[in-house]
Amino acid sequence: MHSFGYRANAAATFAVTILAVMCTLASFSDNFNLPSPTAEVKILNINWFQKQANGNDEVSMTLNVSADLSSLFTWNTKQVFVFVAAEYETPQNALNQVSLWDGIIPSKEHSKFWIHTTNKYRFIDQGSNLKGKEFNLTLHWHIMPKTGKMFADKIVLTGYSLPEDTDKSKEKKRRKIQTKTKESLKSGFSSLSLHFTLLGRSKGRERERERGFRAFAALLLPLVGL
Repeated sequence: MHSFGYRANAAATFAVTILAVMCTLASFSDNFNLPSPTAEVKILNINWFQKQANGNDEVSMTLNVSADLSSLFTWNTKQVFVFVAAEYETPQNALNQVSLWDGIIPSKEHSKFWIHTTNKYRFIDQGSNLKGKEFNLTLHWHIMPKTGKMFADKIVLTGYSLPEDTDKSKEKKRRKIQTKTKESLKSGFSSLSLHFTLLGRSKGRERERERGFRAFAALLLPLVGL
């Protein structure tokens, strides 16, 4: 007869073996899931575009993020981590990636969402590379399973670009235009003032001539007997 300890060890070994087999099957079953998520990100407004004191460009944007990630969930999915990143190239780096927003989707019931937000994290470039820069907004996700390995994928959305000038540059240009406009108006008013002054003088001379002619005619008419 086997002892109690031997029997307990055998039962525990059998339970662990069954659990390992079930976890393996659960993880393997995820390979048969063919997800088809959809996503859309819109830039509603560039709130500000400025150059920091250290020379780096910084942008603040208002975004609309909508997605349907329900197809990512299976019975083995614990949660999904998702984030939106701005991706672009510079002469220094082939890929620059800046996270703008992220979130955790705990269940399939929350997998369809629409979010109106400003960028959660600061969009800063180390240098002056953002002026007129074309970039992609990429929706990344990481599927965290209950058992097995983690899966990651993304949707790349193209066709975005930033303004050519920062807010300070625009303000300088606006002030320069206002200064030129004021100078032009002052010059125009001066010309008009001089014109009206000369016109008034010429009219005064004509009036004086007319008065002189009338006085001369008044003296001449009695002499000719008219």
